[in-house]
Amino acid sequence: MTSAFAAPSDARSGIFGRSSILAHYLRSTAAMARAFRLRRAAGYLALALWLPLTAGCQTLSIGQQEEPAQAEAPAEEPGEEIAEEAPKETRIVVPKTVLNEDPFLLDDVAAAQDKEGAQIALLVPLSGQHAAVGQALLEGAQMALFDMRNPAANLIPFDTRGTPDGARDAAVKAVAAGADIILGPLLTTSVEAAAPIARRSGINLLSFSNNPAVAGGGVYALGFSPAEQVRTIIDFAVGQGANRFAVLAPTGPYGELIVQSMQTTVPNYPARLISARFIDESAHDYAEIITEISNYEGRRQALVAEKRSLAGKSDEASKAALRRLEELDTLGDPPFDAILLAPTSNTTLRTLAAQLAYYDVDQPAVRVLGLQLWDEFPRLQNEPALIGSWYPGPANERLDQFRTRFAQFYGRRPLRLASLGYDAMALCAVLAGDGTQPKYDTATLTNEQGFLGVDGLFRLLPSGVAQRSYAIREITRTSIETLEPARTTFVPLVN
Repeated sequence: MTSAFAAPSDARSGIFGRSSILAHYLRSTAAMARAFRLRRAAGYLALALWLPLTAGCQTLSIGQQEEPAQAEAPAEEPGEEIAEEAPKETRIVVPKTVLNEDPFLLDDVAAAQDKEGAQIALLVPLSGQHAAVGQALLEGAQMALFDMRNPAANLIPFDTRGTPDGARDAAVKAVAAGADIILGPLLTTSVEAAAPIARRSGINLLSFSNNPAVAGGGVYALGFSPAEQVRTIIDFAVGQGANRFAVLAPTGPYGELIVQSMQTTVPNYPARLISARFIDESAHDYAEIITEISNYEGRRQALVAEKRSLAGKSDEASKAALRRLEELDTLGDPPFDAILLAPTSNTTLRTLAAQLAYYDVDQPAVRVLGLQLWDEFPRLQNEPALIGSWYPGPANERLDQFRTRFAQFYGRRPLRLASLGYDAMALCAVLAGDGTQPKYDTATLTNEQGFLGVDGLFRLLPSGVAQRSYAIREITRTSIETLEPARTTFVPLVN
């Protein structure tokens, strides 16, 4: 399904027809309409949520052109309503049944071709197995479009159905609609199907994939790159003294990316990758793998031998040493001093951590490391074996604001990737300018100063991969603390 967005006051909208639009948008726009009726000035909050960096690079204004990009959001007193501003075009489709307005409905792709301004195509799965994620990306993009308030930015969603064929069809329609830039698709196979069409048409494509294999030649991977997360946490751990690493990653493409990243990253430091193993996340017992990589049997036999050697001695020092050994299950440390756990399931993470501790792989002797996904797992501080663990996470201030505002718009918490849809659309809305010459060229997209979005600082590298700035978090007994804040500037790229 596809559609174009505009203010309710416009005369036209949509793309496959009124019934399709109403069926698809009713869930998301009903809650959005409630937010409109609250009469809150979302435009100011956009400035606090999404700001491009301006030091040493072209200034990219957001919202009203006369306001500086760094403008702070004014405080709102409890119970006080902000005075309603004059209505501004927002490029949001709001069905007639929601706002009692005549919605903006286009007749088909041909109608989108006639619409003035920058055409921003969004290719996401709005049906099929991954429809929930596609809907979250669309909702994040809708919210960004409303926040940016640039009437020259037009959002045209296309349903990829979560399949390569669907993505190919959506890309063809996006080109036919006159797309100036394409956001999406989500899945690696869908990006691979859509990319040749975008390249032949000379259109840059900002995919939501985190797979670097799809990037290059005008195709970018905006997703949270496993390689960048691995590099961040390994860099920090080495700085804290770790030099022997192990990794447990799930079977499948994601786990393979993690292991490959470890294999290429660790040798860049005075460190070694001791062990890399794949796990089946449908299993409930990882004892065999853990005992193997941690040399549990060897350490247990070492304890037995040491206790035997002390048992025949009668001096007080030997007796005291023997009493201490009686409290142990093994003797000596595992062959690694840090282990990266990369499961995609909260349950699997807790199982792995508990079983590592059971087999004497304990912190701080062996530091447990994680990746950004841990930030989505609730109450990790309640798992004793994870106390003291480190992992990279986004700069939470903007992300927390985004989640709060998303809940106000849609009446529920966003899925994790909704913020990615927001940042991608916010970037395109800013670069749209007045719509006559949108700056979607490679030089602008790969500005080395980067952009500051909901998920923190990021920039698109010439390779097509998104480089992001992460904070380092530590799980404590009572909360999750920030050990090292996310950086606010990037090191200049070296040719």
